[in-house]
Amino acid sequence: ARLFQNWNKPDFVVLMSAQQQGYMLPCGCSYPQVGGLERRYNFLQMLKARGWPVVAVDLGDVAQKEGPAKLPNVQGVLKYTYSMKALKEMGYLGVGVGQHEAALSLGRIEGEWAINNDTPAVLVANLENQADFPGFKPLAIETVPGTNFRVGVTNIIGPTVAESIKDPAVNFKKKRGNV
Repeated sequence: ARLFQNWNKPDFVVLMSAQQQGYMLPCGCSYPQVGGLERRYNFLQMLKARGWPVVAVDLGDVAQKEGPAKLPNVQGVLKYTYSMKALKEMGYLGVGVGQHEAALSLGRIEGEWAINNDTPAVLVANLENQADFPGFKPLAIETVPGTNFRVGVTNIIGPTVAESIKDPAVNFKKKRGNV
């Protein structure tokens, strides 16, 4: 009830989340607990109940990068898939690929989610060999529900993350000129 007191209705809201890192429930990293997919869902519902049009996107690192205590990451893909199902139910437009997804292998991420589901779109704009990964999209566009505004989102893998991806099947476009 304290959030956004005396605010007028905005044209639309962009909700950005990031670095879930496989935690689907509150992680114990803060007091009071402010994380978890349930809380994110409830926050989105609160915004929508106010009549605010919302576009939700995630910047990446949804996946768990490694198993607890350096054990094998047997739950990483499973947690990624269920997190993506939750984001789909919340109406997310797109989700970026981050270092944690790459650690699981982009081929596995594509096979587990991107090739079979249009939403949320899994976004990577600077794949050089995009044809080898047809499930990944360079861009996702939608009309914000309840408005005439169109919003587009993309994701570009930065050079540091690109260098850390050791999968020989994955190639990123190199920076050209001053762009």
